[in-house]
Amino acid sequence: MIGATLHHDRHPGEPDSVRTEFPVRRALRLDQRSEVAKRARAAIAEHCAGRVDADVVEQARLTASELVTNAFEHCTAGIVTLDVSVSGEAIVLTVTSPGANHARGMPPVNAWRVPPPTNPSGRGLGMIRRIADEIVLDAGSTPDGGQRWQAVTVRLTPDSVRSPRSR
Repeated sequence: MIGATLHHDRHPGEPDSVRTEFPVRRALRLDQRSEVAKRARAAIAEHCAGRVDADVVEQARLTASELVTNAFEHCTAGIVTLDVSVSGEAIVLTVTSPGANHARGMPPVNAWRVPPPTNPSGRGLGMIRRIADEIVLDAGSTPDGGQRWQAVTVRLTPDSVRSPRSR
């Protein structure tokens, strides 16, 4: 894959020579903007299909697409990392982007709303808030106070995607 680096983690204590049929997690480093959403969706489908409920996989594909697109819109470094983990029936996505292009960073989760139909964009975060079981925002800078970064972690479960919240 051009512009992407894939990492598969082993189970704790597993020797290098032994691989499980399905890795616990998959990380995708996206460093080219073209087709970033398509590549994120494909990585989730490949990693999660058959392991987790199909509705959860489909919503995770959509969620990842929105998160990586937003990350590229708002980061200055041009590199976004998507981490996909399967935990029981849940899919956990973490998108990390270094270098927020404004001091404000990501809005707090309680501000994520679906805008009126007349708005041309801005639906992604509100949609994610409705279907996610859990959302965690994290931000900071390197120990020397240099480069800033932000991360969004979203947990999707069969219950959360089948019964969206009205928020």
